[in-house]
Amino acid sequence: MSEIEALKRPLALKLTATITIIVVLVVAIVTLLTIRRERQTFQAELEQQAALLVNTIAASSADSLYFLDADFLSDLMLDLGRFEVITFGRIYDEDGRIVADAFDQSILFSFDPDPFGLQLLQTGDTLFTWQDEQLIAGQSVIIGSEVVGAVSVGLPTAFLEPKIAAVRNQGIIIATIAVIIGLILALFFSRSITIPLQAMIQATQRIMAGDLTQRVDIHSKDELALLGGHFNQMTAQLQQTLEQMEQEIDERKRAQIALEAARDAAESANRAKSTFLANMSHELRTPLSAIIGYSELMLEQIELDDYDELEDELKRVIHAGEHLLMIISDILDLSKIEAGKMELVPETFDLTDFIESVAMTAQPLAHKKGNKLVISCDEALGEFYADRSRVRQILLNLLGNAAKFTDHGTITLTAAREQAATGSTIRFTVSDTGIGIPNEQMRLLFKPFVQVDPSSTRRYEGTGLGLAISHRFCQMMGGRIMVESEVGKGSTFTVDLPVAVDVMH
Repeated sequence: MSEIEALKRPLALKLTATITIIVVLVVAIVTLLTIRRERQTFQAELEQQAALLVNTIAASSADSLYFLDADFLSDLMLDLGRFEVITFGRIYDEDGRIVADAFDQSILFSFDPDPFGLQLLQTGDTLFTWQDEQLIAGQSVIIGSEVVGAVSVGLPTAFLEPKIAAVRNQGIIIATIAVIIGLILALFFSRSITIPLQAMIQATQRIMAGDLTQRVDIHSKDELALLGGHFNQMTAQLQQTLEQMEQEIDERKRAQIALEAARDAAESANRAKSTFLANMSHELRTPLSAIIGYSELMLEQIELDDYDELEDELKRVIHAGEHLLMIISDILDLSKIEAGKMELVPETFDLTDFIESVAMTAQPLAHKKGNKLVISCDEALGEFYADRSRVRQILLNLLGNAAKFTDHGTITLTAAREQAATGSTIRFTVSDTGIGIPNEQMRLLFKPFVQVDPSSTRRYEGTGLGLAISHRFCQMMGGRIMVESEVGKGSTFTVDLPVAVDVMH
């Protein structure tokens, strides 16, 4: 059995069963209501017969009750009982006592009133009481406005059952025919739904297998035909969309291949550039160092003689050479880092002595613009295991930047040992009261060649490599560098380094 057949049969069965159940319920309800209505009709006819008989007896016995002619009343009841017209019959006097009975003469002229007789005397309407095999009807007898007695009779109900049974059998036959017709209509209706659905399911499965040329053909001229038309439109649009997607995918693949080739070429060129610059480190540094060295030697010789004019010129040469050496050193350091050729050389050194040495070097930089350098460190910083030269380069970069962007202010260097979740760290903090850093520059601050003042009329020298290199060195030593700044109020740079630097970083 295929999956489609397994799915279509439950739906047809459900539709057929649902419609059949509805038909059965409707027919059963109609049949029951019909039987009930016929029973009520038969009962109403019997009540009319009983009421007519009671009225006749009441009219016949009125004068006799008024004069209390017991013999006439008794003969009247006995005659009715003898001819089996009634199953029960009594006449009551004005006190509710039985004065005549159709079947039992022993209860006549009892001193106690009959309860049913009293009930009849108290109402002017005809009362009916349905019992198992008879209907008892009774009413009071009135002459003028005076109640002189009451009459009650009973009529048999056995003849009602055959009539009701006949109606019930007729209803069952009609219900059976209606159920059969409803079942046939249900089968026809379910097939009119499931056959088009089966065709759509088969077409859907072929589409899932990759055949987008499938179409369904439904001629029922109803919602199923409309659904089939929409299905065909959707399939055609899907086929067109997939063809367009395949074309776009091919184009994107070609573009991706071109982009990957361009990226590989750019990465290869960048690696070649970094490798070349790293390899050229010695060739670039050596002649520049020689220029500076010879300039210094010549300056010393000039100081011994009287060559004041040449002294200033040589100082400018030395300053320009030192500045150029610093720029080249920064570029080469960054290139080495990018090329993966920068190696750490950690060593153990006393941190207090190290801070004093850094402060002595940074003092002239701070005083150049009239700034005050303040050193604030813990009394017992202890020893520090790290790359001494790289830590020194980080702090001098930060102090140099603070001195460059602060005019007649205060530059503060602090160092403290702290305990973090990952272990002991050394926190260095460099803060100044300079120009501050704009918010739009903060996110680019540690990128290479980014300057705080990028305008064409820059007041501050520099390549923008110092912070980038410092950031890379901190990462290599397993630390981090952070900054807080406010324009016009200054900046604070914080460096956290582990007490024992892992050389694997």
